[in-house]
Amino acid sequence: MSRTRVYNNIFKPNIQLKTGRLIIPLVVFTAAFLWMSAPTLKLIRERRLNSNLKLQLQNQLLENNNLKSDISKLKKPSYIELKARKDLGLVKPGEIQYYVLMKKVKGKARPKAKRMSWWQKTLGFLEVTFAK
Repeated sequence: MSRTRVYNNIFKPNIQLKTGRLIIPLVVFTAAFLWMSAPTLKLIRERRLNSNLKLQLQNQLLENNNLKSDISKLKKPSYIELKARKDLGLVKPGEIQYYVLMKKVKGKARPKAKRMSWWQKTLGFLEVTFAK
C-alpha cells in the first residue's frame, strides 16, 4: 500500500465526519429558529392589521360625526331655505333675483425673480438662520 492511500483512508473520513457534525446542528438550529419565529411574524402581521383597522375606525367615527352635524343642520328651516336659494336658485314669490356679472381683470405680470447660484442661496440661508 502506498502512503497516500493510507493517508486518504485514515484522515479523509475524519474530515467528512467533522463537516457532517457541523452541518446537522446548523440545519437543526435553523429549522428550530424558523419554527419558533413563525408565531412572532404572525404577531407582527396581526399588530399591523390592528393598527390599520384602528385608523379605519377613527376615519369612520369622524365621518359619522360629520354626517350627524349635516343631519342637525338639515332639520333647521333656515338652512333648508339657504340651500334651496344657493344650490337650486329658488326665490320666494314676489322676489326678483339679480345676477351680478363681474368682468375679468387681467393682473399685472409679476417681474421674474432673479436666479441665484447655489452659493448665494447658501449664504442667504446662513444669514437668515444665524441673524439675531
